Amino acid sequence: RRHQHESQSGLSEHSFAAASTELRALMMLLTYTDSERLAVAMRTWMPWCASQGFSFALGVLEPDSAQIDALLARASADLRPSLHVENAFSSLKGQHDLRESREAERAKTWSYIRQIAMKGGLGEKFDWFVQMDDDTLPDCAKTAAFLRHRGQDQHGVYLGPSMSGMFHPGYYLVMDRSGIKVLAEQLVAQPLRPFSKSDECTPRYADRMHETDCCVLYPMIYADVMIGSCLERGGVHREYWGADGDQLYKHPFKDPKALETAWKKLNHSRLVP
Repeated sequence: RRHQHESQSGLSEHSFAAASTELRALMMLLTYTDSERLAVAMRTWMPWCASQGFSFALGVLEPDSAQIDALLARASADLRPSLHVENAFSSLKGQHDLRESREAERAKTWSYIRQIAMKGGLGEKFDWFVQMDDDTLPDCAKTAAFLRHRGQDQHGVYLGPSMSGMFHPGYYLVMDRSGIKVLAEQLVAQPLRPFSKSDECTPRYADRMHETDCCVLYPMIYADVMIGSCLERGGVHREYWGADGDQLYKHPFKDPKALETAWKKLNHSRLVP
């Protein structure tokens, strides 16, 4: 089993000073092309996060390539070089009558994680991977400093806010390159199954028994539980990131206007000492 690293706790505010090392981090947003929250993100916090060294992979399920083109066209000039779309439709086409919905969470995640982590894929450019929802507002200055503090010499990291259990909530969690590789390997071994065939999972899927959740079902929500279960199966264990991790983001903002208001507050606080 992979070594579980000690939590990095007790960081002071001064510990968040930026280091000189290059940050190679990818934010993976579980979203959809016409999400109003994504539209807010693309004109507010995402360009700022790009300036902090982050790139972005948008996990969508979109059958219309014109919608993907329109989405990319809306990106500002300072965001566009850092923006990528991982369209699960390309690998899920024709399977189980899949369509964009919350119930497609596991299928979408199964697809785009494998695309990112495959040999020659987007993931080879990065050391850190932040899985998040589009109703989360990240503080990218603090997240960047937090990741630099962790360093790049670790193997099999799965960080988040949970202090117990097998998984972290998917609104903001962190994996290193080894962690996402293990996750992709576990997902590759799983076929996409209709929920009616959940008894074919190994072990057989059972509600609230999270050790059975490394199983790709549709329709099915709780992709974050699937991620945690698959990582645990691969020997990468949930690690609490310490009290400092709670400073890295705010969540949830279901109302796009609330997300924009929260960004204005964050932006004001970083501009005014």
